[in-house]
Order: sequence, then C-alpha cells, then structure tokens
Amino acid sequence: MGSFRDKLDRLAPVVKMPAPPVEEDSVGTRLDRARELLQKMAAAQEKRPPASAGSLLASRLSRTARLPAVHSGKELPGAVEETPHGPVHFARTWLQPADTHGVVRAASALEASSTLVAELALDPVFDGVDLSRMLLIDTETTGLSTAAGTVAFLIGVAFFEDESLCVEQLVLTKLGHERPMLEHLADRIRNASCIVSYNGKSFDWPLLRTRYVMNRVPTPPIPPHLDLLHCARRVFKKRLDRVRLVDMERELLGFVREHDVSGAEIPGIYLRFLRTADPGRLDGVLEHNGHDLVALAAILGELARRFQQVRREDDPRDHLAFARVAERAGDMERAEQFATAAAEGGGNADNTLDALLVLARTAKRGGLIAAEQLALQKALEAAPPERRAFVHLELSKMYERRQKRTVPALVHALHTAAEEDEEPRDRRVHRLTKRLAKQNRKKPLRANLRFTSKR
Repeated sequence: MGSFRDKLDRLAPVVKMPAPPVEEDSVGTRLDRARELLQKMAAAQEKRPPASAGSLLASRLSRTARLPAVHSGKELPGAVEETPHGPVHFARTWLQPADTHGVVRAASALEASSTLVAELALDPVFDGVDLSRMLLIDTETTGLSTAAGTVAFLIGVAFFEDESLCVEQLVLTKLGHERPMLEHLADRIRNASCIVSYNGKSFDWPLLRTRYVMNRVPTPPIPPHLDLLHCARRVFKKRLDRVRLVDMERELLGFVREHDVSGAEIPGIYLRFLRTADPGRLDGVLEHNGHDLVALAAILGELARRFQQVRREDDPRDHLAFARVAERAGDMERAEQFATAAAEGGGNADNTLDALLVLARTAKRGGLIAAEQLALQKALEAAPPERRAFVHLELSKMYERRQKRTVPALVHALHTAAEEDEEPRDRRVHRLTKRLAKQNRKKPLRANLRFTSKR
C-alpha cells in the first residue's frame, strides 16, 4: 500500500503545468528574508500569553518521543527503553524551576522545612529528612481495589534534579510484563529519602505491594511515607466539604483542570487500548497522571509555606486547624500564634471559642496561669449557650487545681450540668463546699447536697 501522498499523486492529472521559473536570490537577499522572518517570530512570541502549568505539561508530553500504535494512526506518548531489568515504556517530562502549577511553583517543595513537614505529618521521622531526594508517586489502575486482580498500568513518579522536576511515567503496554517496571520503581524507591503521595498509604502503596508479590519481585523497603491527604484533612476538612487532590489544586494552587480525563473513565480507556492497540485517549490519562504528580510537589510547598508563618489573609478556620496541628505536634509557640490569629480573625462563634480553648491549653502547658485564666474568661464570653457548660467546667478545674481558689471554682461548678454526669458534678460540688466550710471554720454546708441536672 502506498502512502497518502502517493494516492494524491495518482489522482493528479497526467498533464502537469510547468513550474514557474525560480529567480536566483543573492546571499544578501536570503539573509534579509531570514532576518525578517525571525523578527516576526519574536514579535509573535512576545504577544503570546504565558502558558499555564497545564498547557506546559500537555505541550511537553506531546513533544516526547512517541510509540506508533499498531492499528491506528495515533501514537502513544513516550518510547520503549532497555533497562537492566528489561524493556520498559517511558514517558518523561521536565519542569524548570520557574514553572508553576496554577500560581505555585512545583520547586517550592524544595523550600519546605523538614521540621515543619514532620509537624504537618504528626510524624517526627520526617524531621531531618533530605527533601531534595523525595520521590512523588501516583498510579493509574484498572480498578479501585487493591486486590490481586487490579493492575497499576501506569506508575508515575517525579523527582528533583537540582531544582528541575522530572516527571517519569512507566506504561504497561501489555499485561504480564510488569516485572521490569516494578524493578525500576524499586530502584527509584531505594534511592529516595521519602515517599510523597495522595492517599498512597491506603491505595497506591498497598496495590503496588500486591503487584510485587504477584510478580515474585522482592518488595523494596519503603522510606518514610508522607501522605498529603492526611495533612489536607487535618487542615481543610472543617472548611471544605471534600479534600480531593483537585480540590486542593483549586484552593491552594489556583489551578482548575480543563478537559481532564475523569478517574472513572481511566480503566475503560486502558482496557480499550489492550483490546485494539489504539491509544485513543490514553495520552489524556498520562496528562492526568502528570498533573497529579506536579500538584503533589506544589501542594507540599504551599502547605509548608502557610504553616511556617501566620498569614492574616487566610481563613480563620485554617488558622485554627494549623493551631491544632501544631498543638498535637508539641509546638506550643506556633499553636499560640495560629490560635491567636483564629480568635481575632472574625470567624463564627464556634471557631473563636475553639481558638480560645487552644490558647488556654497552650498557656496551661506552659504554666502560664494568668494567660490561661484570661483565655478561658474570653472563651466564656464568646461561647454560644449550648457550649458554655464546658467552659464553666474548665474554669472550675483551673480555679480549684491551679489557683486554689475555692469560691470561683464552686461558682463555675454549679453551671456544668449540661457537660458532665450528675455523679461527678455532685462530687465536685460536695468537695468544694466542704473545703469552703473548712476555710471559714464552719460546719460543712449540707454534705449530702445533690443537684438535679437540667438537661
């Protein structure tokens, strides 16, 4: 069969018109024309709007070497390369240090402090980890299960070399040929200081571990694993209904995907490729996976930046969430800073109350009794009616245990009925009344006094 050009030539008339004479230009004329063309190209480049991260990634994927499909004119991005473990189909894309995903540079992940990452993860193992050797991982699979029948047909990894991010995607073009790509991934994992994923602890890594077992490939020991989904839930779950990766892209990075392949479509696209050898929309799956990997780097950098220092423009609910994370991590100074911003940020009554309670707890842990009292008194003023009993209880404990002031402790103990059961409340009131009577050198005031809880 001839080419499409040959078919056009056969359809052309037998008698051809003579070609017009070509005037021979001088060398100077050709140089002038070349300069004029370059000037036009430069002017057009200056007028072109800056490319978004999405268009950068898509255009760079489109420029990679491509593997021709067997039964169609379409091509699959990337090419087969020989590795020490066997042939693997790779598609690689490089992002430069200035390239952004939305409004955040992917290279901002390198600026994150390992100490802050350890606090965000609530895992001290990350303190001191060399984040320049992180390995970002995301997979595309034939289903949502981690059982033996689900295959990771696309394993995407990303890593930094200097400040440039390399997005490396391993594509399984034929079932039964997973071993080389799994061994190549094992090499990447062994050279990494930590793993970064989004829901990878619950899905990606358990699935990959199953694939290692099914292919009789030794499972590589995994370094510290940072699952950014857990971090996102701690910080944004109260404010946002959902904390999917695309939600974090929109909220943190200002990036909205256009014409993205949905996760529900991906298994069907790959199975069609296996049946027909036609890549179809598989290039869109690679672009989807590439966005996920770049987003991981940008989200890590942005989370660490927002956690490093209070930004007054952030939502008070985010300030409170950061305060709670810092408190759980034992960073009382950072917890106090974010709790103060949350209390003064103009949020709703519940948010303000919770922030003041964090301030009270940090003051208590620091032994600052006056600061604890002030925070609890402000909390009582800010509390909605249904939550005042809890603040009364905290005030009663504070006055009794740390300030040794019986009268105010007893006054607040009389207002805790909605927060605690009748028996412990009665014991507290009885104890305080006896102490007060002893202090006044009088008989105990109705030692068997019982108060009816008003629910």
